[in-house]
Amino acid sequence: MISLKLATKDDLPQMANLHKKLYSSSHFTSFFSQELLIKYYGYFFEDTDRVIKAVAHNSNMCGFVVVGSSMAEKINVFKKENRADILKTALCYPKAAAGKVIASLFFKLFDKHEPFSECPFLILSIVSDRSSPTIGPKLLTESKKMAKLQQQERIGLYVRINNIRAVNFYLKNGFSIKGYSTGQFYLEASTS
Repeated sequence: MISLKLATKDDLPQMANLHKKLYSSSHFTSFFSQELLIKYYGYFFEDTDRVIKAVAHNSNMCGFVVVGSSMAEKINVFKKENRADILKTALCYPKAAAGKVIASLFFKLFDKHEPFSECPFLILSIVSDRSSPTIGPKLLTESKKMAKLQQQERIGLYVRINNIRAVNFYLKNGFSIKGYSTGQFYLEASTS
């Protein structure tokens, strides 16, 4: 049986482990060190942000979701304050870093941005063990509940267009595509 609980900063090492284990190498953060991932997720334990963890019957964390507001601002602060560590990661993994830079340049130069309105409460990421397919939907449902507790009528998220599995998952779970920006779909769902 899987139980859901609010995570604390004490859970950061387990979150970093899950991220390293489960995140696709198409995400540059999958190359971050354990310490840098702990710093990264540490930025989301304040204000209205919530980190919800999924715990298996053996007390091991098997997934988590990060939800809240001002996600982009927190990521920008993280990047600014950890510039040296991010650069060090890029130097250690030049192929991954080059891919990210090339994709960013491509999207800035050739991609058409469609304007859309982003809701203030977003899901930053859902990380779940694929061996238990019920974890992701449970975390998603709990995210919607958290948004509703914050008096939010809608919840949004970004998914890379090449992550077909994730796009289909969100569409099947009540989200609809509301916009597109730099290689990502922006999706929203009602919290009711």
